Order: sequence, then structure tokens, then C-alpha cells
Amino acid sequence: MKDENSKDVCIINGNGSVCSYAVWVGLVGFFASMGFIVGEYFFEQMSSAKSRKHYVLADLGFSGFWTFMYFVGFCYITSQWNQSKEPQNGIGSGNVTCAILFSFLSVFTWGGCTYFAFLRYKAGVTEIPFQS
Repeated sequence: MKDENSKDVCIINGNGSVCSYAVWVGLVGFFASMGFIVGEYFFEQMSSAKSRKHYVLADLGFSGFWTFMYFVGFCYITSQWNQSKEPQNGIGSGNVTCAILFSFLSVFTWGGCTYFAFLRYKAGVTEIPFQS
């Protein structure tokens, strides 16, 4: 949305920090998940049980923290959207509704990642297959 000076303004209650937070959480979560996918690819090649344990703990910690960050984001966006005036001609309201929905679903997605990381941690990471 543009203001009277043709400057971009966040449609969510005119609060730029809401839009910035949502973009920041999404981008950092995306890049971190790409990093963890690469880590999964190299997991079997990690020779040290300590390295595997640190990887699993990093996955568990980050996934748990990012579940919380998405929950905060969902609450923040929803709260600010409820306080917003209806956009002119309803333009952009569907985009915000989708952002709210996807941030809500991301809470469960990252929660699932946390759960599976916890199961992997609980199962133990000391079992190292021997290379032939």
C-alpha cells in the first residue's frame, strides 16, 4: 500500500515492524531449514559421535525456538490485522489472511521438526556405523 507521498506502507495496521518481523522469521527459517537439510545429507558421514550430538542438539534447539518465533509471529500479525482498517477495495486483505494462515501452519510444521529432533536425540546419536 502507498501513502500520500507514494511511500510503501505496511497494510497491517500501518505498522512496518509487523511486516518486517514476518519477513525476517520466514527468511531465517527458510535458510536454516536449507542448512539442516545439508546437515542431514552429511549426517552419516560425520565420524564423531560428539559432532552428531551437537548437530542433533542444534536441530532440536533451533526447531523449538523457531516454533516459538512463528507462534509469536502468528499472534502479532493476527492482533495487528484485527486492529487495522479495511483496505481500500479490499486489496491485499487476502494476502494478509494467507500470511496469518501460513504462520499458523508453520507453528505445527516447526513443532513437528522439534518432535522428530527430540526423538532422534532420545534414541541416541552415539551409534556410528562402521565404514568398510
